[in-house]
Amino acid sequence: MSALREHAPLGVRLRTTFVRRVVLLACGLDDETERFPVPAGLRVAVLTPDEMDAYGRLRPDQDAPALALRLARGDRCFAVLDDGGVMHATWASAAGGPLPYLDADAELATGDVCLYDSYTSPTRRGLDLSRCRDEFCRRHYRALGMRRTIALIARENAAGLRTAEPLGYRAIGEYGLLRLGPLRRRWTVAYGAEPLLPLRPRRRAAR
Repeated sequence: MSALREHAPLGVRLRTTFVRRVVLLACGLDDETERFPVPAGLRVAVLTPDEMDAYGRLRPDQDAPALALRLARGDRCFAVLDDGGVMHATWASAAGGPLPYLDADAELATGDVCLYDSYTSPTRRGLDLSRCRDEFCRRHYRALGMRRTIALIARENAAGLRTAEPLGYRAIGEYGLLRLGPLRRRWTVAYGAEPLLPLRPRRRAAR
């Protein structure tokens, strides 16, 4: 979501400095339909710790020790690759739903997997790479007996929301955060009867 703010219009960046909203989407893993095959010449894989250098070339903004912590807690990095390296990647966690955009983390239910920190190389956008990768992720976690995948997408990320809908994701609610100096006020809005995941605010660093 930081990449979204970086490339957003000035008005959006100013507005989201104070008010941020994230849509919670869910997709059950019982549907085995696959609509987005991997393009010819590409492959989707779970990156090993030894392949983090290739990921780093896609995301030089990422902190290596933080990536090591993700792997240590069981998170996995799913990537679309060609002979030149990684062109798209997303992280998946069954331990929690990282939401740094809201200074919080979503508490996952048993059987949930949260997909987060998705990024596509600017030269490879528009190829549906995130969709074929999502189907690979869901096939992977279906085989492990997981129940559903969760996506957390900023309301301003219209492209991300459009990408999720054809994959069967349902928007079940949203989280909000008001930031005014040291003040933090959070709220939730459910779109229906399905309960939202609880949020656990992150501790702010002492000054």
